[in-house]
Amino acid sequence: MMGGIEGNDDQRRALDAALAEIYVTAEGAWNESRQNEPEKQAFYVISEKVGVRMTLEIGGKPIEQLENGVKQVGHVSGYASYLRNISNFTTLNEPTTIELLKLRVQDLGLSGQPTTKQIFERISHCRVGEKVLELCPAEVGLRLRVKDTEQPFDDVYFIAHEPITDRNGDPSIFKLGRNAYGLWLGDSWAALPDYKWGPQDQL
Repeated sequence: MMGGIEGNDDQRRALDAALAEIYVTAEGAWNESRQNEPEKQAFYVISEKVGVRMTLEIGGKPIEQLENGVKQVGHVSGYASYLRNISNFTTLNEPTTIELLKLRVQDLGLSGQPTTKQIFERISHCRVGEKVLELCPAEVGLRLRVKDTEQPFDDVYFIAHEPITDRNGDPSIFKLGRNAYGLWLGDSWAALPDYKWGPQDQL
């Protein structure tokens, strides 16, 4: 068992409470259907100077191949492995390049300790330039674990995707980290709707 990944419930909750980051997807400017629709509500505008951007290719590979790729660079927790076997965890059929953006909770314009529900709702109402943010496809968790081999020591971040029910019946999302044992892919209870985030937590 790798430290801080599977452990008991208290250990998992303690790790989830640590400073964390989440990746969100920055979808390309208005598509044609959006251009023809009136803007029904104001978007929270995030400066283009805020956050860390990167591109990632997803799709075109079966789930088993993705997990094998992760195991070549790091550890996959039992909980994370279970998530990828759930029926609503799917991958795109064709290779597609997406743009990702890493942010802090406070960058979303939320004060205090917002809940996961509030954060996920806010993401779809944020714009960076002409791009609208949305949740990532779940396969981003596995793809990023393979790509992000330079993740700093003791760094942990989360993937903002639609929650997947874990083997205990709780909603869960992927998290990636690096500790004394190396790179790892785990899951997180941060997907619980009432889970509270600090303003300096990163997503």
